[in-house]
Amino acid sequence: ALLLAFGVAGCSKSPDSPTSPSGPGSTAVTYGNISASDATGYMSSVECFPFTTCAANATGWVQTIFRRLQQNGTATINNTGVPGQVMSQHFEDLGRRIGRTYPGNFITNQVPFVRADTTVVTIFAGGNDANTIAFAARSRGGSDVNGFVDAQVRQWGTDLEELIARIRDRALSLLYYVQND
Repeated sequence: ALLLAFGVAGCSKSPDSPTSPSGPGSTAVTYGNISASDATGYMSSVECFPFTTCAANATGWVQTIFRRLQQNGTATINNTGVPGQVMSQHFEDLGRRIGRTYPGNFITNQVPFVRADTTVVTIFAGGNDANTIAFAARSRGGSDVNGFVDAQVRQWGTDLEELIARIRDRALSLLYYVQND
């Protein structure tokens, strides 16, 4: 037993035990974006069509971030943004009740397209939702407009948490996310 103890102790001092650090990991980045019209660079000097890379000369913030990521190594983009979308089915339904229509929502229509190898995600949400809440408050807010708005803002926060949880479930290698309100 004493001989075995010395043998085990001697093995732990080996330069290979524990395994030496292997250096930095891959610099490859898969960039995903969840947003509405800003994903296309709407109103910028060079706009893109939805679901296209269009990064070489585009001036929208999504394309600008992508080019910066490319400078640090290999990067690919999965831009799922669709102009006019809102956060969730709740806000689609709220909009329909006041006569507004949307081409879908982030949770239902964009999250399913987040790739499993995504390492960076940006989320830019809230503009279309805020407009919907404001129009609904004016037309259907009732006697307690502040209470109506507060309830919608709480729902939006709950939906944002769900969006992030679903993205994390899909993007197995996700390092971090950036949220812009």
